[in-house]
Amino acid sequence: MGILFQRRHLGDCLLLIKNGANIKQDKGTGGIPITRIETLSGGVFNRDRLGYAGIDQPGKYESFILESGDLLFSHINSKAYIGRTVLYQKEGSEVIIHGMNLLRIKVVPELLIPKYLYYTTLTEGFKSQVASSRKDAVNQSSISVSDIKRIIIPVPSLIEQQRIVDELDLLTDIIDKKNAQLRDLDALAQSIFFEMFGDPSLNEKGWPVKIISDLFDVGSSKRVFESEWRVSGVPFYRAREIVRLSKGEPLDDPIFIEETLFAEYKQRYGVPKTGDIMVTGVGTLGICYLVKESDRFYFKDGNTLWFKSKGLCNTRFIKDLYSTDYIKEQIKANAHGATVGTYTIVNAKNTRVIVPPIELQNDYVEKVLKIDAQKELINESLKQTQQLLDSRMDYYFNE
Repeated sequence: MGILFQRRHLGDCLLLIKNGANIKQDKGTGGIPITRIETLSGGVFNRDRLGYAGIDQPGKYESFILESGDLLFSHINSKAYIGRTVLYQKEGSEVIIHGMNLLRIKVVPELLIPKYLYYTTLTEGFKSQVASSRKDAVNQSSISVSDIKRIIIPVPSLIEQQRIVDELDLLTDIIDKKNAQLRDLDALAQSIFFEMFGDPSLNEKGWPVKIISDLFDVGSSKRVFESEWRVSGVPFYRAREIVRLSKGEPLDDPIFIEETLFAEYKQRYGVPKTGDIMVTGVGTLGICYLVKESDRFYFKDGNTLWFKSKGLCNTRFIKDLYSTDYIKEQIKANAHGATVGTYTIVNAKNTRVIVPPIELQNDYVEKVLKIDAQKELINESLKQTQQLLDSRMDYYFNE
């Protein structure tokens, strides 16, 4: 590990680990905000995801008011999110009540720096101990306070902890700034879209309106059974992979099919080619991925829709149009399924789209491709910084 440290049970380093106040929250009632499980979404403290119960004064909840340096730990949640931890830092004079189903953790200040413990919870060693103690049920999982206290963590001196925190904060700040740059570029691309084409929902520029089947042959794939999935071969994408690809994110636990099966389907049914659009039909509906020249894959039937271009539009324009409320509202209004909506081939064929002149579409795409090039450079730098952060985390927290 390279630094001197002691191994301690987490419980020996805590002043407090306690569930929150049992308060029935009621949307729209206002008052002092209250934490809930959703407050930790994305691994950050989301002030826009606090609950309310019409409480105007702390009163009997005074001891539940959060203080800077408190950590909130998700101990009742879906399996993937058990152990998710965020560090709370008070902003201004805000008052927030610690609500149920999140554990509030206070460290012994002579032993731990709160931010150091936060970084510790992000390590594979910590996560594996949580996973080994986790109790899984049908719809949610949990971990007990006693099991959390038994988790073993590395505890160097406070001086060393602060040095580690400072270095990891620096790298994290660089990553945050690069992500902010990416969001700014996305906003720029969106502003160019609306400047050139107006709001598609209003169509104040009077563009012709067609349906998707006028511009694309819409279908899906030949069925591939789960028994035909492999650990190597040709990539096989479901809706979840399309979502990650659309964000430029690496695939976790990729699935493959055999080369021979891919070759057979390619000959008999065809496979996606450059410029085609893959559209999610389940889960998060209407997420688009524009097929690249280097792509070689097959995909799950019904799970993902295949838009094969007829050459009558710029497919990148249509892909970006799908990220607007104009398309999202159509998909939402026609989604089938009592509990889980679907975007069917029939609905996709009948989705209405504006069709500006192809010259204007091409002009727009030329502009956004320049933005894409800037994003690619930032993403490469972001990847390198993330690798450095991962390396330093491994150095400090793993033997």
